[in-house]
Amino acid sequence: MEKKANWVMEEPKLQALHAGGNLQQAAQAAIHSGEDIFEKEFTGQTLAEIYGGTLEFSGCRFDHCRFEELEMRRLDFVDCVFDRCEMSNLTLTGFGMRRVRFIKCRMTGDTFSKCALTDVAFDGCMMDYFGLGDSKLDRVIIHECRMKESMFNSLKLSRIRLENCDLTESQWSYTPMNGLDLTTCQLDGIRVDFPLLKGAVVTPSQALILAGLLGVKIEEGF
Repeated sequence: MEKKANWVMEEPKLQALHAGGNLQQAAQAAIHSGEDIFEKEFTGQTLAEIYGGTLEFSGCRFDHCRFEELEMRRLDFVDCVFDRCEMSNLTLTGFGMRRVRFIKCRMTGDTFSKCALTDVAFDGCMMDYFGLGDSKLDRVIIHECRMKESMFNSLKLSRIRLENCDLTESQWSYTPMNGLDLTTCQLDGIRVDFPLLKGAVVTPSQALILAGLLGVKIEEGF
């Protein structure tokens, strides 16, 4: 993983947006026609109970929208912004995101697997019990998110920043953390195979917490 100074996340590219109307109807029409949805803005809309089909949103903004029960063959987002959306308990597999930003979204209990995230930011999101597995992350920023008891499994981390996140009792498996800067994060109760921590950057106080993974007991000196 590269140092912070060596990379910059590419922001979503939004053009002049047009009112998207009813999100549910727009998505169903696009799936039926095989077309993607371009440069639309959806406010206070719901997308739910979509099963099968393929769909891509490109250059779209979602403001206070709700997403639930989506099981699709392909669902991709390019150049999109999600602002204060409700997205809890979603299970999404095999999707892609490029130049996407989530702002203060509720993503509690989501499970993302076999996905590719490039130039993606999560900013101030509620992500307790979040699961991310078998995925590739490149130029991803997770900033001031609460991710208690989240699970990270079999990830390939190319360039990622975790900034001021609550990782209390999070679990990491089969995910090398070399170069990952955890110095601003809460790590109480974190569970990780100790060899995976090799090369991670932590503070002295965090090192005392992580020493417990080795079964080391640290006492005050005399």
